[in-house]
Amino acid sequence: MNEEGTEPMRTNFMVLLTLVLVTVFIPICRDESRLLYGQLERFNEMKDSTVEKNGWEFAKVEGRNIVFKDGSKYHTNVFDLQYIGQLRTSRKAPYLILAGRKCQACDESISIYIQSPSDGPMKADGEDIRYSYPGKEFDYETKKIDSETRMFYGSCSDSGECSVIWYQRELDDKGKWEESIYSIRVRDDQLIEEKTSDAKRIIQILDRVIRNCKELPGVDVTSEP
Repeated sequence: MNEEGTEPMRTNFMVLLTLVLVTVFIPICRDESRLLYGQLERFNEMKDSTVEKNGWEFAKVEGRNIVFKDGSKYHTNVFDLQYIGQLRTSRKAPYLILAGRKCQACDESISIYIQSPSDGPMKADGEDIRYSYPGKEFDYETKKIDSETRMFYGSCSDSGECSVIWYQRELDDKGKWEESIYSIRVRDDQLIEEKTSDAKRIIQILDRVIRNCKELPGVDVTSEP
């Protein structure tokens, strides 16, 4: 067969091959596109339902209320209210880490409150448990440091449970520094409290929380006269 007869056959073969590939490849692409779109659609549905189910995304502080992104509010009875964060739970509303005072325009020190909306409204007349706000306390007369507190929160415990941890050191009557760590963690949707003064244990805990947890900046105060 001569060259003039070979070229048209090659051309016809290439055209036929192209038609076959296009016929097969386009449906595959369409199927994969539909599959990818379906996966993204399902992912978005899951994401939206998770957010809706949780419903505790912080939006803002409004007076003495914590306002969430879904429009719901939690009334706190706390003045100068600050939102710090949350401790995750499994079957109830998360524990909210809050700060503020129980009186308006007063000299009361700022305190930390840990409350879950599932446990009902905060109590009146200062009956809620208060925890130390971090910072240094200076003696009213000598102007020297009497005590120092640092506060960490997040997945700070050995087991990874959500917790709040305070590192405290204060002068005793003999002028010697005493150190301790006080922790609150969530277990089975309840708050578990623990305290240790063991020096070795304190070093281990501090090393972990400084690396893994958030620290709330402290506020310096002066002791009452």
